[in-house]
Amino acid sequence: MLPLFKSLVFFIVLAVVVLLGYWSYKKSNEKIIPSETLTALLCYSLILITANMLLFFEGSLLLLSLYRLLSSGLK
Repeated sequence: MLPLFKSLVFFIVLAVVVLLGYWSYKKSNEKIIPSETLTALLCYSLILITANMLLFFEGSLLLLSLYRLLSSGLK
C-alpha cells in the first residue's frame, strides 16, 4: 500500500471519531441546557461523559489497531 493511502485511511478514521465525539456533545448539550430538575441534569451529564469516554477509548483502540495493521507491511 502506498504510504499516502495509509495516512489517508488513518486520518479519515480519526476524523470520524472526532466528528462522532462532537456530535454526541452537541446532542447531549441540547438536552442538558433546558434540564430543569437535578436528576435530569445529572442523568444527561452522565450519559455525555460515558459516551465520550467510550468513544475516546474505543476510538483510541481502533486507531491503534488500524495503525498496527497499516504498519505491518500490508501489500
